[in-house]
Amino acid sequence: MKRLAVVLLGVVLLFFSLQANVHAGMKTYASLQAGVALPEFSPSGGGSDLGGKNGLLIGASIGIQPTDFFRWDTLQLSYFNAWQSKVGGNAVGFNFSDLSLGTGFRVGYFGRDWKIHPYATLGLDGSRSIYQVGAERESRWYFQWSVGFGAEYPVMDRVSLGARYQFSRSDYKRDDITESAHKISFEIIAMIFE
Repeated sequence: MKRLAVVLLGVVLLFFSLQANVHAGMKTYASLQAGVALPEFSPSGGGSDLGGKNGLLIGASIGIQPTDFFRWDTLQLSYFNAWQSKVGGNAVGFNFSDLSLGTGFRVGYFGRDWKIHPYATLGLDGSRSIYQVGAERESRWYFQWSVGFGAEYPVMDRVSLGARYQFSRSDYKRDDITESAHKISFEIIAMIFE
């Protein structure tokens, strides 16, 4: 919980420091995402994925673009829910939900002279994980990081469509199991101020 508080405090301080230095070239945008999450639950000592089904992923973000090479998703939110078919080799299934709130960075080229804008991503989030087996339910906050890549294609003057992939891992540990996820999503990005 302390790591989560430090991350969120850092995001707030960074946001206000950038807002204080806003200049004429700064752009603001918002995005909506939808896709699929493929969670992986593995024994901490190594081994194979415990199996399960993919979950629906939804998300949103608001951010700023200070240059043509950098975008900061100052606030990003995502949620997925998935079912896992076994726990530690036992055929007992469990439901798992993940609500992530944090910040993210996109490094690439977003200039108007390119039709496709490729980029790499890094995210730092607080993750509220809900684990449920039958009537037993556990919910806690964890620290989560993610890396990935994506691309955008402008379809109108201020609107772009994009696709992105992210790999995330949290410090979730329950019954000696670790959690990570592959997230594939499509998004619509709208420039609010430019």
